[in-house]
Amino acid sequence: MGVRGLTTLVENHSKKLFKEITLQDTKLVIDGFGLLWYLLSQTHNEDRMSHGGEYELLRSKIQDFFQNLLKCNCTPYVVFDGSFDLDDKKHRTMLSRFKDKIRMAGEALRGGDGLLMPPLSILIMKQILTEMNVGFAFSQFEADREIAVLANHWRCPVLGKDSDFLVMDIIGGYLPLTSLKWKAVQKSRGGKCYIVGQIYQVNTFCNFFHVKKELLPLFATLGGNDYVDPDLLNSFLSSQVNGKCGGSGSRRQMELEHLLGWLSEQKSSASALKEVWKSLPNKKGLESLFEASMEMYRTRHDSSSLLPYFEGQGLPKDFQSKSQLCSVIGTPVWVAKAHQAGSFGNLLINILSKSYCFSSVQVENPRQPSAWLPSEFLFSVVSGIVLAGKLHVHVQGNNSKGTNTSTCNVYIRNGDSFKKKKVSTLHMLEGYGALPALAAIPSLPETDRQKLLLWVLAPSLTTSMDLISFPADFQLALLVMLHWMNSEHAHYNELHVIALLVGWVYLYTQRQHKRCKDGGQSALQDQGTGSPGSEESRTESKALHTSLSHHQGHLRKRKPDPVVSHSFSQWQQCLVYGIHFNELLQCPMPNCPDASVLFNGLVMHSLYTALREASGKEPLQRWAAGMFFKGAPVPCRLFISMHDFITSKARKDGQKKAPKGPAEQKQPNQSSRKSRSRGGRKQKRQQQQQKARPRNEDLVSEESDSDQGWSANNRFAVLQ
Repeated sequence: MGVRGLTTLVENHSKKLFKEITLQDTKLVIDGFGLLWYLLSQTHNEDRMSHGGEYELLRSKIQDFFQNLLKCNCTPYVVFDGSFDLDDKKHRTMLSRFKDKIRMAGEALRGGDGLLMPPLSILIMKQILTEMNVGFAFSQFEADREIAVLANHWRCPVLGKDSDFLVMDIIGGYLPLTSLKWKAVQKSRGGKCYIVGQIYQVNTFCNFFHVKKELLPLFATLGGNDYVDPDLLNSFLSSQVNGKCGGSGSRRQMELEHLLGWLSEQKSSASALKEVWKSLPNKKGLESLFEASMEMYRTRHDSSSLLPYFEGQGLPKDFQSKSQLCSVIGTPVWVAKAHQAGSFGNLLINILSKSYCFSSVQVENPRQPSAWLPSEFLFSVVSGIVLAGKLHVHVQGNNSKGTNTSTCNVYIRNGDSFKKKKVSTLHMLEGYGALPALAAIPSLPETDRQKLLLWVLAPSLTTSMDLISFPADFQLALLVMLHWMNSEHAHYNELHVIALLVGWVYLYTQRQHKRCKDGGQSALQDQGTGSPGSEESRTESKALHTSLSHHQGHLRKRKPDPVVSHSFSQWQQCLVYGIHFNELLQCPMPNCPDASVLFNGLVMHSLYTALREASGKEPLQRWAAGMFFKGAPVPCRLFISMHDFITSKARKDGQKKAPKGPAEQKQPNQSSRKSRSRGGRKQKRQQQQQKARPRNEDLVSEESDSDQGWSANNRFAVLQ
């Protein structure tokens, strides 16, 4: 949430308000999403995210951060924000931020530096925290207050990047992430490691500005947060506050200093509120908003709902009655428990509690419909299951798409802005029957849950045995790829599919050999490779590493191609929903143990470019195997087997040819020469225009350097 401008105000007086500390031998409560955004900003110079994200780079940053904390004998506990608030007080703010992200994504196409969170980022972070045995949990709703209460119980600092913590009374103090020199671990004379940081105490702030501590919640409310529309306070601020004291800096800093000057004259929160009400001509409804806002900042005497979870005390007997997800929304206990542990995503909880959600904001072709559309059917199934127990469903019969009796709203990109799309939820699938209700899922056998997953994602599969020969990292991803390819809104060609598969094997092989080098067991050994220390293995690893480094660096300074980006954005959105669907069904298929191997924007875009230039020389799969896996037979076999699986299981109707490469473009066939000699150019141009006219999806940005020889209305690519 945050108080706009407060961080800058405090930093302007940092010498008076902050104290240098050495961080060691302590518990630490960390704002999860604040840390994730901060680490993403740290990778910003290396990964602009304009190509969709480099997850292994983010993974490395997260690992380094927590490894350094653990070196200093710090015990971190990470708390993430949960569901949207029940009263929707932040809805207006969320819409504004969603629009800003869409604008930044558009600027990224033109070489801008806007910071976007790639769709798989939170999954990457959860996986690393699990691997490193770092405790983490999801709050039911916004986490700031829960974080402060938990830290007060342990009397330890809070580490975050949110100005709300500057207002809360945190006993152990607040450590802004920007002040923590976490990369520079130092050693004392006794040999103990520590990190230097700057600690903030709210008592120091109150003494500096001569304000009573009890007035700080009112200060944050009047200063402007997501509870109260700032425009409603203009009459009070202009008549009572502005000009109360001197100020320096920007207009916003002066406003906050004036407000603090006025509050320094007030004896109590109650008397100050009376003055506020006198100056507001229309205060209807504001009292409840003020009280809710001020209560959020009061933290000293509350108990943490996450304490039993972090201390391993098991589920409290009163969990159901105290959990608002259970008592107010009617969430099954297993769902609330799974959400707290991070295995039931916020997306699903938002659908359950508010019946709306936001699509992932990615770099897309602004002239195309939203990259969310290929995942619409999957979303309608997921929301149907989630809402089945909440809504009274009347089954009226079957049709090819199921029976729709309720709706769920999704905010998606629409051009350079956004729109609210109403999606009919599904409660029955033809040939399958009624979808299970949320409460019934734990009682379903794993085979039934797996059957439903396969039915929705890949109807051509009847058993998961077809996937058993592939590493666990790819089994769910292959199902999602089939689902994406079979969608009527899919916007791809053969090059996208091969680029993804080659990229997977590159990244996976790199990860496996790194684990072998660190003393772990490689899954590749199970597929016939030599020991990790063998000469063959080292040669293979070196060959792939060299090739991967080339493709990672090839496009680093180039703007993304909107056409190529759009297809990869569709893929990532489908993958996010596929992972949520698997979690909803309690993981009948293994979730990818390391999601960082499933996408690297720079690698995939570079591979696509190389494939496009080679298109037409020979069967593309054969060319890719020889080009990208030279000297690496085991990874080559993995690529070929996955490609064969995809091509054999994807439906064949609606195929379109891949774009022509330079070889075909330079050597037109005889019939095409005759056509041109007979004045066929005009006719061909008219045919192309006629073909493109019915659908807006066929429009391509003039900035694109992609071959436009394939249409956006293709459902399935040629997969030779």
